Amino acid sequence: MRFSLLTLGDNYEHIRSHEQFYQEVIEEAEYAEELGFTGFWVGEHHFQASQRAFPSPQMLLAAIAQRTKKLRLGTGISVLPVNDPIRLAEDIAALDLISHGRACFGVGRGYQPREVEVLGFPYGASIQDQERNRAYFEEAYEIIMKCWTQDSFSHHGEFFTLPPSYTRWNHDQTIAYFSEPGNGRSLE
Repeated sequence: MRFSLLTLGDNYEHIRSHEQFYQEVIEEAEYAEELGFTGFWVGEHHFQASQRAFPSPQMLLAAIAQRTKKLRLGTGISVLPVNDPIRLAEDIAALDLISHGRACFGVGRGYQPREVEVLGFPYGASIQDQERNRAYFEEAYEIIMKCWTQDSFSHHGEFFTLPPSYTRWNHDQTIAYFSEPGNGRSLE
């Protein structure tokens, strides 16, 4: 049987500083590994008045990766409607490299209006409109999977056009790269 821990934060600001809290979470992960736990998960939350939040779980997990050897390190969850999917795919891929393949990627749609309405608004990922929130989630997930499984790709969806229509590929460095023989890809 395997066991993992999920840490969500606390609401005891009067006891210690945010810096102390983060250090305690890192130490908690080290202790979990010593006790034989197989995973450590960090939830993503923003603007939490009632508890401390982890706005970027992958950053904390990268620090934990440097202090542990075996723990699987997971986002429990990454809220897709408040994240740029390409940036999140890059961050999780970097975590996987830093941790030598121990990253786990949990995703969700978010449920708290103060998080999704503020951060998801530029993407149109409203929590008040559940259909739109689901559509954004599905498109973001599709893009993340393309990032991890394809050497290059384009995407034309409701929320994202990749590469953007305004992108010009006439930079000398870009042209030189795609002109190299044997790279297997073309500028088109």
